[in-house]
Amino acid sequence: MSKFERFMRYRYGQDQLNNFLAGCYLVLLLIRTFSKIQIVVVVSYTLMSLLLITIVYRFFSKKKIQRSRENHHYLNFKYKIRAFFRRYTNRFSNRSTYKYFKCPNCQQQLRVPKKRGKVSVTCPKCHHVFDQKT
Repeated sequence: MSKFERFMRYRYGQDQLNNFLAGCYLVLLLIRTFSKIQIVVVVSYTLMSLLLITIVYRFFSKKKIQRSRENHHYLNFKYKIRAFFRRYTNRFSNRSTYKYFKCPNCQQQLRVPKKRGKVSVTCPKCHHVFDQKT
């Protein structure tokens, strides 16, 4: 076993949050490289320094549980944003075939095929029955 492997044995290492922070670092590097405005250069340099310190600290940290928890919070936030955009993308692509509406009782989002006239809908969440025009 090499010295580096022994050194890294109890370290946290790389994860998705570090990958995201590294991507932000690269974006700031591009902004700083192509910007001619002095305040933008100074702000981007400061943010780049903070990001680099954070990335290195997280990578070599021995507090695996805390770093794992941070990554878990990041992934939850990321998946919520993705689900939000996926929901509205699907809704937009299906707008010609489905009518979307909310249950008046529990606000559950429902969809019914279009051009069916007036239909009686039962909410799968609260079992409230109501009429809806499609």
